[in-house]
Formats: sequence, structure tokens, C-alpha cells
Amino acid sequence: MEIYSPGRMFDGSLVRNLDTDRMASRRRNPIIADIFSRMHYMERRGSGFRKIKADYHNAVNFAPDLEPEFSSTPSSFFVTLYNLNYCVPVKSDEKQNFHGHRRKREISFQIF
Repeated sequence: MEIYSPGRMFDGSLVRNLDTDRMASRRRNPIIADIFSRMHYMERRGSGFRKIKADYHNAVNFAPDLEPEFSSTPSSFFVTLYNLNYCVPVKSDEKQNFHGHRRKREISFQIF
């Protein structure tokens, strides 16, 4: 799944030139960010890139070639999330429920 966001990075930099594990969080609208944080719709610490990567690395089906990809252009930002469940063989004890088929392609997400 690819997520596209129109608009450049806050400081105009490109993701390929940054270390996403050490990138400082900066908000375009600190007042709205503060309100959302107080309502528990978002966190304040800005750990999105690290959290996405950590969740992938901790998944049972993770493989290095399925690492999430972050990219940007001067006018847009992209996140590519690979489906870790696609083409994963069903375990023998699951075949009764799935009738021997491979697992479906599923991507789930929550927006807070």
C-alpha cells in the first residue's frame, strides 16, 4: 500500500537525505498538534517512522526486502507499506478454516 501526501517535508529536505531513525519531529501546526495530543488522537514525541519500522521488524512474517519505504519529492511525500501476509502459506492446523487457500491480502490501519 502506498500512502501519498501532497506537500513537501516541513523543512524542504528530501527523505533520502535523512536518517529516519534520528529525524527530529516538527509540526506544521503546533496548536492543532497539541489539541490532538491532549485528546489522545496522536502522540507528542514524533516517533512515527521508528514505530512503523519497529512494528514491521517485530512481525512474524517480516523479511528485509519488505522494509517500509519512505520517499519524497520537492512537492510530495510517500510511504510504501508492504503486506507481510501476502503469499504466506497457511499452517496445517489452519487449513480446516481456510480450506487450504493462502491467506488473503490484508492491510489494516487505524486513524486516531
